[in-house]
Amino acid sequence: MPGKLCFGVEVGNAGNLKESKTYCEGRLAAFRGQGLLTNPYPIGTVGRQRWAAGHNAFSGGAPKGCSAV
Repeated sequence: MPGKLCFGVEVGNAGNLKESKTYCEGRLAAFRGQGLLTNPYPIGTVGRQRWAAGHNAFSGGAPKGCSAV
């Protein structure tokens, strides 16, 4: 499963693996060319926020600091 650990700034020190995983999944989705509207987490959840943060933080190339790629 992709994204078991991520050291993204938005996640902090990666102490919460669930949030780190969703952040990295968002970065991976952006890396694969998927749009922001493909976010699989329900509206109003922390997972959706972290996924979107990861997606929005991606700026090209392989996502660095994430095990998602």
